[in-house]
This record gives sequence, structure tokens and C-alpha cells, in this order.
Amino acid sequence: MKRTSAKRKATTAAGAPELKKPLKQSQQGARRKDVNPTASKKPLTSTTKPRAASKTTGKTTKTGKTTKESSQRRYTRPRSVKAVHDLLEKLGVPSKKLGKVSSCLKAGILNGRVRLLPPEKDPEKKFNLDQVLTKGNCFVCSKALTCKIREVLYQSDYGGFDYETGSQGATFKCRGCTRIYVTEICYGQPGYESGKFHNHCTKCPGFGVCIGDYREGHCDGCNDHYHGAVFGNFPCPTCHPEED
Repeated sequence: MKRTSAKRKATTAAGAPELKKPLKQSQQGARRKDVNPTASKKPLTSTTKPRAASKTTGKTTKTGKTTKESSQRRYTRPRSVKAVHDLLEKLGVPSKKLGKVSSCLKAGILNGRVRLLPPEKDPEKKFNLDQVLTKGNCFVCSKALTCKIREVLYQSDYGGFDYETGSQGATFKCRGCTRIYVTEICYGQPGYESGKFHNHCTKCPGFGVCIGDYREGHCDGCNDHYHGAVFGNFPCPTCHPEED
């Protein structure tokens, strides 16, 4: 018997794997929680910061900080002829010259196509008379040109009388080349022109509209536009269909 027990001890020491100790009850519960996929877990804490309010709103964020308003906030256009004149005066245009400012430009401001702000509402100076109105190429020499609002401030509203003689009513210039009319500012589609197709009707309400061809004109009877009216040689086809 003594020899058998000695052999068992020797076998266990030499090759048999050593048995692990049984886990305690607390350790078994912990292991079950790790194995069970449906076991409840602690909620994950978010590392993202609370979203701040938009710069254009000026609302208070969750952190208690108030955002500053930006000049990029929603634009509110002037609602009347007087409001446009008041805005231009704040931007440095003398009151005596307000009547000489391009009606096409003023119509663009009234329609919201040209965005201007008074100095107190434009700290970044992005919406003043020195902002870019349009870019394009000279129709004579093809040079790339950039036109600012200030350069067409006193542009003539009609180019039909001088487009063949140097466009003297145009105030924007291609240096060393020619003068250029900037037409259709009122529609928000400014483009370079010699003057032949720069014709802004000033008889229409709200500073008027561009009507294109220099031969087009306004009928005082029906307030429509028709070809040949500017010379007074042709009657309005709407008011006088029998003479058309």
C-alpha cells in the first residue's frame, strides 16, 4: 500500500496536470456577467461637448456662453425708395448726389440683389460700396476685369446715345482701352456692355427695370415697353393695335 501511494504521488508530480482551485461564489458571478452578452452594462459617458448655438442666432448655449452675432446673419433689404436713399447716405453718398446715383444700382439694392449694410451693422466691412459687384472680360481686349459697386455709382441708365462714341456715360473703365457699362444690376445678373443693350427704364416704379435694346421704350398709356418707342416714331402696339 505504501508503494502504491508513492507511485501515485510520483505520477501526479511528473505528468498529470495540476487541478485548478474552485472559484469562489463572487468570482463566479463576475465571470458570468462577462460571458453573458445580455448582462446589463454601465452607460457610456459621452465625450462630445454640447453643441453651441449658431453664430447667426446669438442664443445662449448649454455651457452658459452667449454667441456673438455675425455680419453674415440673414440679410434684410430696404423696403422703400427712401430706405435705399437713407442707406446710401449712411455709406457716404452726399444727399445732393442721391438723385444722380444709377437707378439700375438703386433698383438692385431695393430688390435685394445688391447687398449693402450701414457701417454700424457691418463691422467686418464686407457689405459696403467697395465690395465686388461682378467680374468678367473686356469685350474689346478680353482683359480680365473686376468691378466694384463704387465704380458704377454714377453710371448713366441709358447707353444708346454714346455706345458708338466711346460710351461716355459709363463710369467703369478698362484702363488704356474703353469705358464699359455694367447692365442688369437690378436683376442680379450684372454684365459688361458697350451701351447698345444697356437701357434701364426709369419710368417703371421702384427705380425701374432694365429692358435691354436701346430702341425699347416705355408707353405711358399701358406702362408696357415696345420696340421703337424711344424715338417716338412708332405707336404702342398694345394701345394702338390698328396702327401696328
